[in-house]
Amino acid sequence: MLFASDDDRAAVAGGADVSQYALGLAEAKAWSTDLDRRIGPRSPGTQLQDYLATFWRHTGGRVRWGILTNGETWRLYRTTGPGPDNRFYQAQDRWLEFRLSECLDADNPDSRELRKRFFLFFRRAAFQVRNDGYCFLDRALSEASNYVQSVVDQLSRAVFTQVYPQIIETFYRAAADAEPEDIQESSLTLLYRLLFLMYAEDRRLLPTEHPAYSSISLRGLRQEILERLAANPAFIPRVATYWPRLQALFQRIDGGEPHAMLPPYNGGLFSSERPELLRQVSLPDESVAPIINSLGAVAVNGSDGQVLVNFRDLSVSEIGCVDIFRHSRESGNPYPRATGQLAPPDALDSRFRGNDGVGQHRSGNVNTTQGRV
Repeated sequence: MLFASDDDRAAVAGGADVSQYALGLAEAKAWSTDLDRRIGPRSPGTQLQDYLATFWRHTGGRVRWGILTNGETWRLYRTTGPGPDNRFYQAQDRWLEFRLSECLDADNPDSRELRKRFFLFFRRAAFQVRNDGYCFLDRALSEASNYVQSVVDQLSRAVFTQVYPQIIETFYRAAADAEPEDIQESSLTLLYRLLFLMYAEDRRLLPTEHPAYSSISLRGLRQEILERLAANPAFIPRVATYWPRLQALFQRIDGGEPHAMLPPYNGGLFSSERPELLRQVSLPDESVAPIINSLGAVAVNGSDGQVLVNFRDLSVSEIGCVDIFRHSRESGNPYPRATGQLAPPDALDSRFRGNDGVGQHRSGNVNTTQGRV
């Protein structure tokens, strides 16, 4: 347990009510212990969540924050209490994570800022509850939630009004003679591939820290495009350097890459066999760059500057992809610049529909050799 002072700790040791003194919980594991790997019946992360659930009940909800560390990784967890049936389900979650090596890396230009943030969130005062019943961490979480919602709003507009129409138009320009159904299937496939990779990389479901994968990752390409557009948004017409890199990444996701510790994600979304149009076309940088940037970056506080979106806390349904299906179903051709009639979702392969017929790709799951993601 964490206390504001030695006197508070001594008071609890002497029999005082812990709910009046404890600020939070802390669980320290051996150096570099995998915090997500099960050790016995549960993982270290699950263990701390169970502790938080117990202390929530014993302190009337006053203790709701916990620290989990293995020396290198430092995490903050928060519990929001039980559900209507008084059971804890997904109420606890990892909210914030720091890597000590990144904070102390002299070659990292952001290390000084990271150290400031580390101190800000893990200092004693961050856990101390004020008269209004909230601590600094509660307020920071509230502000973060508001920011996430603003990002969701921006991405929802971008996906529906920019990204998907851009992809449709790009395929029509690259393959003017293709069937409208093939263009729509290829556009949806590309959109979902990009979304899956952005989400999986930011959730570290893919080996983003492995040098071999990092060198080919979509996040690296997103950062490169963001910096390129900020410096000079003009591209040489018909030059394609980003598309071959995307195609190579798609192939490795589908087939796996042992040198990057990447297992095959072969559920069908990244299949090289279909859609055939994806394999046949070559999309230029002038088209690929704005598609990826519109999907993966947002403006900062209404300014001209942009930052990469972290998809860890977002979902496909939150950013408007379900609306794309519904809009396509309700209107024949929602995008005037695209020639021909777009096929309704029923005409597409069932790989792109959830149980309700308009949902996510396999409800957000992709088959792997080690289960489902």
